[in-house]
Amino acid sequence: RALTGLLFSGPSVPPGQDIAGGGVAKIELQGRFDPTAYAIAGQPTVIEFYSDNCPGCRRLHQMYERFLKARPDVAIRQVHLRDGWDPRDFYVEHGVLIRAVPHVIVFGPDGSLLAMDTPEGFQGYEFLLDWIEEETGRR
Repeated sequence: RALTGLLFSGPSVPPGQDIAGGGVAKIELQGRFDPTAYAIAGQPTVIEFYSDNCPGCRRLHQMYERFLKARPDVAIRQVHLRDGWDPRDFYVEHGVLIRAVPHVIVFGPDGSLLAMDTPEGFQGYEFLLDWIEEETGRR
């Protein structure tokens, strides 16, 4: 089964109860969101906020299978934003400021923040693209 089939139908992950190992899983948001609760001890962790109509998100999703073959220890956790999501409403409901998708946060195996998108730029997204290229030889 292709990994891309798992991107939208993977298991849901409650905070503090992650599935073992790397791979892709969805995070179901309920109330305030603390990204550090999803940083997995001993594993690099990528948190990606995405929507179905986002070309940059689809680009990332196409790269994950190749990336995870090279780095099966990486945990990718996805948060789906419904079409028509509003940044202000999302901030009020979940406490996360997202101006555009994909919005990427990357934690190291020690739980340290390695990169994160901000209102000023896509540092997390660019970090992830560079990492994928380094591991697979392709961007």
